[in-house]
Amino acid sequence: MADQQGHPSPRWVRHAYLHHARELGTQWNDRDLIRALAAFAAATGLRSLHGSHE
Repeated sequence: MADQQGHPSPRWVRHAYLHHARELGTQWNDRDLIRALAAFAAATGLRSLHGSHE
């Protein structure tokens, strides 16, 4: 989706995610999101959201 909008950078994607998550009441910042995604990757063995495993 971000690529189709001309905004493919990871920072832009995180910003968009955080914007919508905050609308739902979260209090995360960019660093919190990066840590959560890294923890998820470590716990699941996923290297991307496209399903690539280590």
